[in-house]
Amino acid sequence: MGTTDGPDTPTETTIALASDKILIMSGATTRGAQKTADQYTALSGKTRLYNVGPGNLGALTAIDTNGRAGVQNTMWFSDVFVPYPCVLLGIGVLNGTTVGTTKAIVSLYNSAGTLVANSSVTTGGAVTSGASAFQQRAFVSAYTAKPGQYWIGVMPDSTTDTWRTIQAATWVDTNTGTVAGVAATATPTITPTTTFTASLGILSYVYTA
Repeated sequence: MGTTDGPDTPTETTIALASDKILIMSGATTRGAQKTADQYTALSGKTRLYNVGPGNLGALTAIDTNGRAGVQNTMWFSDVFVPYPCVLLGIGVLNGTTVGTTKAIVSLYNSAGTLVANSSVTTGGAVTSGASAFQQRAFVSAYTAKPGQYWIGVMPDSTTDTWRTIQAATWVDTNTGTVAGVAATATPTITPTTTFTASLGILSYVYTA
């Protein structure tokens, strides 16, 4: 291949596998070498990426003790950062002490506020289950995410059950917002925010396999 030729391998559009090999120049030997992709980032195993960020729990008093009731067919949303390419399967949200009645839909939005994935909207979503515990809701279709900012949205169908929300701005760079929705429908777009508002960010995460 000449210096002006293009690469003789096709362009890959899928996420690298842990077993894929990447060519490097070794700093120790100054010679070419290969490393498997799992030596760069955690490309295997279950991962949870929280909206409160890694290693930054803040003041625990900022978490609702019993939880906070949502607003019927109104979605609360908060941002989450995905640091590496991965396939996201769903969203986990932290329930309050009252569960078993309210149904909810979870949604994922890209940095521009466009819907990219959501859980089932049938009959208004899945009923809350597990007091004071994280509850996972799977996306209808898995989403292949590139690194960057995303938004987690949670929309309940009633005001009965509760969720644990961030009550004070003790978490760095957590932005929150709200938008009116339509029953049993994934909201197609949101307007991303650059500010924190108490009680609008449910403690939550996106998860991989």
